[in-house]
This record gives sequence, C-alpha cells and structure tokens, in this order.
Amino acid sequence: MRRVETASGARMAQIVHSQRRGSREIELIGSAHTDAGVELVKAVAGQRLAVAQQELVLRLPDSPVNGG
Repeated sequence: MRRVETASGARMAQIVHSQRRGSREIELIGSAHTDAGVELVKAVAGQRLAVAQQELVLRLPDSPVNGG
C-alpha cells in the first residue's frame, strides 16, 4: 500500500500489485482531505490487503489448509 498526495491536496491510498519483470497494477482505494477520512481509507486498504493475503495463503500447495 502506498499513500500519494494529489494536486488538490487530497491524500490518496493505492495498492500496488507487482509481478516479475516490473509488471504492475495499481488499485485506487480512495482519497480524502481530512485526517479522519485518510484513516478510513487506510483502514479499507488494510482490509483489502488482509483478504488478499488470506487468499494467497490458501492457494499455497503445502499449506496446512490444503492438507500439506
């Protein structure tokens, strides 16, 4: 996750998905002008990362979840 400041002064949260050889996909989570809004956007980004991490763990062939 990264935080970027926009030209209007808003702060924006993004999740960057990287692959080998420099291929990247950037997912915009949201933006806010207030500190409370920024914290909310960061919380949403954290939840999305947690879900993505769980999906990654479940897909591992040697994972205990998969009987490995």
